[in-house]
Amino acid sequence: MDSKKKNLTVCILFGLLLAVAFLACLFLPKEATSDSERRKLAAMPAFTLDTVLSGRFMSGFETYTQDHFPFRDQFRTLKALSATGLFHRQDNNGIYVSDGFAAAVEYPLNESSLDRAAGRFQYLYDKYLNGSNRVFLSVIMERCPLSRTRTAFWPGRAGTSPWIMRNWSP
Repeated sequence: MDSKKKNLTVCILFGLLLAVAFLACLFLPKEATSDSERRKLAAMPAFTLDTVLSGRFMSGFETYTQDHFPFRDQFRTLKALSATGLFHRQDNNGIYVSDGFAAAVEYPLNESSLDRAAGRFQYLYDKYLNGSNRVFLSVIMERCPLSRTRTAFWPGRAGTSPWIMRNWSP
C-alpha cells in the first residue's frame, strides 16, 4: 500500500470514529445521576440569546458534555486502573488503598481539631460517665491514619504522626 492510500485510509477511519462518537453523544440515553460519583450530572443549559452572549451557555454546555460523554464511567475506571496498576501511583484522585481499605487523606494532620475533639469527649466523660452509670464509651479510630504496622498513612511521610503516638495506645 503506497503512502497516499495509507494516509487516506487513516483519515477516513478517524473521520468515522469522530462521526460515531458524535452520534453516540446525540442518541445514547442521558443519565441524571452518577452512581459512582454519588452526584447529579449537569443538565443541558438553556439556549437563549442572553446565555449565549454572556458565555453562560458555553460554560454550561462544556460541563454538560463532560458529564454525558459516551462510556464515561468505563473511561474513568480505565484511568483509575492504569494509574494505580500500570503507573504504580499510590493514589487515585486523593484516595489511597492500604491493607484492603480505601481512605482519603487529609494532610497535614490538624492537631488542634483532634485536641478539640478529645476535649469534647473528656467533657462528656466528666459530665455523664461517673461511677454510678453503667455506660461504656469507646473511641475507635478510623483505619485511614494507620496501617497494621502503625505507620502513618500519609504520602511521602514515613513513621507515625506524633499526635497519634501521644494519644493512641493499641
